[in-house]
Amino acid sequence: MKPTRIALILGMLVLLVLAPGCMTDEDTGDPVPAQRGSADLIFLTETYPPFNYMEDGIAKGISVDLLMAAFEEMGAPISPDQIQVRLWTYAYNKALSEKNTVIFSTVRLPEREDDFKWAGPIISERKVIFAEQGANIAISGAEDLNKYRIGVVQGDAATGLLEEIGVDPFALYPTGDVEGLIMMMEEDIIDLWCYGDLSGRHFSEAITRNPDYFEVIYTLESHDLYYAFN
Repeated sequence: MKPTRIALILGMLVLLVLAPGCMTDEDTGDPVPAQRGSADLIFLTETYPPFNYMEDGIAKGISVDLLMAAFEEMGAPISPDQIQVRLWTYAYNKALSEKNTVIFSTVRLPEREDDFKWAGPIISERKVIFAEQGANIAISGAEDLNKYRIGVVQGDAATGLLEEIGVDPFALYPTGDVEGLIMMMEEDIIDLWCYGDLSGRHFSEAITRNPDYFEVIYTLESHDLYYAFN
């Protein structure tokens, strides 16, 4: 993990977590930060390997490692039980509505900008369109995508990114998780599904037991992932 990446996250976390307000030093009269400990925070994430996932009851992954390292560097280590792995829709709505809640890893979209305070970037990733191997579907843009039924995880950034490039919202079929997307593919409810490249490949192989069951037929622009603070 690059030290510069930890330092960048660290600086933002100090501003977001340890200095939410000001008090006055009794000896000097100077303002000092009104500190809030990391123990007051709840961290929510989803199963999105290799960035964040649960293994043997413990949250792990690139984003988890970076978060733990930054808070350790601040002298405010995070307890493992502060990180909950939940369905994305639940985690996102909770982070929107409850104080001291942090959600990760999430794409920083313009429509989300004012809903959170942001720390990052963690890493860059890209959303892609998956089809069954050998489906012979060629996609050059939104006009082609609108011919198909596309599965998305409810609340995932894929929905906004697809609509941004001109995909009709009525062409999108939301479900709770990637397992639901693959099930809808198998039951011929959808023709394609959109998800993060690396994580989508991981789920595809884990669920179908075949690394070549799906193939990427279209790639959206890359976006950075962040920690988002209520």
